[in-house]
Amino acid sequence: MIRFLPLVMAANIFLSGCSSVVPTGVARLANVSPLTADPGAFAVALTLPDGLEVVEGSARIRFAAMRRDTQAESQATYVLRAAQVGERTLYRVDPVDLARFRAQQDLIKSWQAENEEATSGSFAVDLEACKRGDGPALDAKVSVAMQTRPDQPFFDIVRNAPVARILRDATEAHIGPCS
Repeated sequence: MIRFLPLVMAANIFLSGCSSVVPTGVARLANVSPLTADPGAFAVALTLPDGLEVVEGSARIRFAAMRRDTQAESQATYVLRAAQVGERTLYRVDPVDLARFRAQQDLIKSWQAENEEATSGSFAVDLEACKRGDGPALDAKVSVAMQTRPDQPFFDIVRNAPVARILRDATEAHIGPCS
């Protein structure tokens, strides 16, 4: 079964020991299947401090599956479009990608129906950060929330994570200036 586990594990590893990871949000995300969830309802909400931004066009979903018995593979990347809503930036699958995303879901679901044991996959959200000006204050905070259904509110995955921890883990040298 394909779940949001790679995303959940990344949040846990990236901020291990950090009280900013919200266990109920991580558990809720782990129980959602990217095969049955509506990709038009996926939304990632980032609350970033002044001086830290996401490089325009870098937010993407990677969705892949493999069937070991036939060696069939399905790999795709979907663009996430950004929209500013209050203090949060919301990222949603670009509407032009929705039909292709749903077709991939259907294909992988058919593989699972034929041979669930031989089917495995991954689902990940990628983005690239950049610094504006001198970058964020080291005491600034970052939060990440998700929505998997339009009739439900966003739920926190990471709440008020210290940006100093993220910069230390990612090494500030990898976060270039915004253009």
